[in-house]
This record gives sequence, C-alpha cells and structure tokens, in this order.
Amino acid sequence: MAKQDQIKHITIERLPYLYQSEYITIARSHIHRGFFVDPTGRKFKYNNPPEWKDDIHIGGNKNPPIPLTPREDCATSYITAADLFRNLKNCKPAFSLSSLLGIHKLDKDLLSALLKSSLGGHESGSTDMGRWTNAIYIYDTESSVYQKIILSENGSRDTFNNHPDTARIISKFGKVGGNAF
Repeated sequence: MAKQDQIKHITIERLPYLYQSEYITIARSHIHRGFFVDPTGRKFKYNNPPEWKDDIHIGGNKNPPIPLTPREDCATSYITAADLFRNLKNCKPAFSLSSLLGIHKLDKDLLSALLKSSLGGHESGSTDMGRWTNAIYIYDTESSVYQKIILSENGSRDTFNNHPDTARIISKFGKVGGNAF
C-alpha cells in the first residue's frame, strides 16, 4: 500500500491510540526524529519533518481549554486529531512490527491505568543533550483530542511512568536512539 493510501485510511475509529518514540534537540542543530506505531503494528518514521504540529501542554493549568483533568505532576498535554494526522502525513511508512513482535494491542483498562499512574524521576543535570521521549497518544472522546501519556523521558530530566507494564510496552514497541532508529 502506498504512503498516501496508508495515511488516508487512518481515522479516529481505527486509531484509538498511537505509540510514539522520538528524539529532539535544538542545542547545536535542530534534530527531530522518531516513529509512531499504530494498533495494527504499522510503523511510521520521521526525520526533521516539515510543518510539524506539537502537543499543547496544559501543565499545571487548573482551567485547561478542554475538559481533560490536569495531572498533579504537570505532565498533561494533548493534540487534536487533525494535527496528529497531519504529522502522520509527514512520516514515511516503514515495515509492520506485528509480524516481528506480535500484535500491538493495548486494552482500554491498561491505557486508563497508564493515564492515572504517577510519574517518577528527577532532574538529570544534563543540558543541551536533547530529549528522548516514549509516549502513547490515547483518543479522549469527551474532549475530542488525543491525550499524551508519558511512558519515559530522558534528557534534561529523567521521567518514567510508574505503571508496572511501562518497560514491557516500551520494549514491545521500541524506542529511538539519538542517531539511530
């Protein structure tokens, strides 16, 4: 299936969640690369994509512009379906992971538990090294946006989701390295 054929078949119904692993640095040059994996195991890679739409960070805002409940750890962010799908159009479809690692299904109970799990971590003291993030975007029907669930983040701060399945999920879906996919 051609790139545009894969992208135009993406809908909210077919994409209740989306895994993302990315690396970003702006210290010496702008590097932004990573990949998404959909629930069927299709992988979409990007490398310094044009016209990228970032998440909207709610942080500690007690009155967010949409009805998402801000997390106490200020890790709440979201992206509209239109912006997320626009980002996917900037990706290059890669191979399907389902044949290599098994089916990439995450049930609603697990996604809900990940969303409610606290984040642990600390400031690493490192600066200018970039940020590696592994996350899951889950569609929130009440607010009509994809909410970002941080699984892990390394760089200027080291953060991890305290849910016991976090490491298994990252291992299953994969993660991007600074210069490698």
